[in-house]
Amino acid sequence: MNDPDAGEAALEAFASGDPDRIVRHVDPELEGAMPPSMSAEPDNYLGHDGVRRYFDLFNETIEDLHFGSRIAQEAGDWVLVELHITGKGRTSGIPVELDAVAAILMRDGKLLKMIGYPSLEEARAATLGDGPC
Repeated sequence: MNDPDAGEAALEAFASGDPDRIVRHVDPELEGAMPPSMSAEPDNYLGHDGVRRYFDLFNETIEDLHFGSRIAQEAGDWVLVELHITGKGRTSGIPVELDAVAAILMRDGKLLKMIGYPSLEEARAATLGDGPC
């Protein structure tokens, strides 16, 4: 990662779940993608409004939402981040626990691209091989 401090600050902001804090670490031209294999509502999330929309959708269904993260590896210009997401269903109260990987690309110390993958192996294949990144 070109600027590890900026990357860590962005991950800490993301872990907070606070969209206003997060957008301070996001490039206005952010492209975020959540594939169908990982979401009931797969979509692309663009810019600061996309970040807010992503968290609004999550918070509609999950309360007490927490994101844990750790940098797993650098893959060329990409950084692969393991995510551990927890919370509980807003209406059911059922605990929610999800592990995922985000491939992130930074520009000028801010998140420029963030693509979700169900596993580290798939993220590695996409960033180091012929995948969609």
